[in-house]
Amino acid sequence: MRRGITLLLTFMIAASLAGCGVVDSEPLTKEQFRAMYANANKFKGRSVEIYGELFATPQRLDKMVYLQLYADPINRGQSVIVAFKEPGLDVQNGDYVYVTGKVKDAFTGENTFGNKLSVPRIIAGSVTKIDPATALSPPKRNQATSEAGS
Repeated sequence: MRRGITLLLTFMIAASLAGCGVVDSEPLTKEQFRAMYANANKFKGRSVEIYGELFATPQRLDKMVYLQLYADPINRGQSVIVAFKEPGLDVQNGDYVYVTGKVKDAFTGENTFGNKLSVPRIIAGSVTKIDPATALSPPKRNQATSEAGS
């Protein structure tokens, strides 16, 4: 009897923990993406799709490239830091990119003017250079995403 209760409790605990590690594979909605700026850790592990513009020279290390980009290039807002395991990625300041990845956490630091900032840090699974019209136009975004999935 005691062994049966122990097995039942073990099963219940395992079942309740099974859902804890599940990561939503659907990309963040626009509203969730905006909410991520208040608390990036709340969205840790969630998928993102970003059409953005690089606003700084990529920082290249041996195994990584770090990009700073505006996820809202029209308003030059929603800056994010993207880490990608492809230091030879052919992009530069002013390029437009399509990024798919996952939210890692929030990076806290200072900008060049000494102002403190906290921006989401994204670990990219892919980074593709795109034309400005695709980055700035939602209808073209949907078409580009559909074509990429075909």
